[in-house]
Amino acid sequence: SEYRQIEESGGVAVERCENVLGQRIGRLDEKDLLMVYVVRCIELFCELALGRNQTSLGIILKNKRFSLDYSQILLVIFSKMVPISVRACYVKLMRRLYVDRDPQTAKPEVLFTRAWKRVLTSDSGMQSKS
Repeated sequence: SEYRQIEESGGVAVERCENVLGQRIGRLDEKDLLMVYVVRCIELFCELALGRNQTSLGIILKNKRFSLDYSQILLVIFSKMVPISVRACYVKLMRRLYVDRDPQTAKPEVLFTRAWKRVLTSDSGMQSKS
């Protein structure tokens, strides 16, 4: 992809995508505007899913038009054709949608503590019977 090309900006080598994302909207052509739009939408989805917002999570995950299921996000993350900054946005989205998320349901907890008072009284009763 042309956005993966390395350019020099201020003496530092960066991908063209980084330069495009850092420019003002008025200076971009239609192709660059589309790329910026996609990146900003992914960032919006990240912000909506922040804090385990169940309403937003439900809308984002159930809407097939967004193409944000687990396998599709992984394809983008591991694609060498996608610029690093875009893949970083998808990693953040993956973390918010699938990793850093509570099931929001109560789970019964197993108590690993022992009530020693009950153990001692039942043990005393066993000794007195012997």
